[in-house]
Amino acid sequence: MQNSFTHLNGNLLCGIDIETTGLDHELHDIYELAIIPVNSDFERDTERKWLDLKIKPTRPENIEWEGMNKVKSASRVKRAMDEGLESHTAMDILEHWFDGQNLGVKKIAPLGHSYAFECRFLRAWLGSLNYEAKFADYEIRDTMTIARFMNDMCDFRGENSFDYPKANLVYLANILNVEHDYGHAHTALGDVATTIDVYRRQIQELNKKMIFAGGIL
Repeated sequence: MQNSFTHLNGNLLCGIDIETTGLDHELHDIYELAIIPVNSDFERDTERKWLDLKIKPTRPENIEWEGMNKVKSASRVKRAMDEGLESHTAMDILEHWFDGQNLGVKKIAPLGHSYAFECRFLRAWLGSLNYEAKFADYEIRDTMTIARFMNDMCDFRGENSFDYPKANLVYLANILNVEHDYGHAHTALGDVATTIDVYRRQIQELNKKMIFAGGIL
């Protein structure tokens, strides 16, 4: 496959995932952050460094332990509290990683799953100016949004069955035959790797559906 990514205008497509201590970006903290660059074959880029941070929550009194236990994340939160980086140190590492991508004035084009939720936490953590210096929200790709778009496409065509009756990441990985136990399942690093693989499979599925003048690809 020969792709150029020229439409990104020099920005770097990266899968991004975070794990948080709750659902409110004004009360809760990021305790895991992972970023994996994507190459022009829409695969995880092994030529660039990946980022995988464990961050100590700065507001432990606000942790939603009931929710953490429900999704079996409590042990990881506790590990972040004991062994995680201080918030300012994690920011410095992110800054160093970003500078190492040699993007100049260009930015990260985020690829996420429900990124509208996650970017609120990143913006709250980094501050709006720092966030906007690194992440190009006008370049967002989102596997959950694409799944819903593909359902709309089915509905528009009058098809009886939808491509994705559910849109959570594990379901999408299962239905698209994507391995979703990469590294550590349900960690930020595992989920971002899965998100990249799901995105590639979604593009492949959309390519099958696209209708051009010469017929169906």
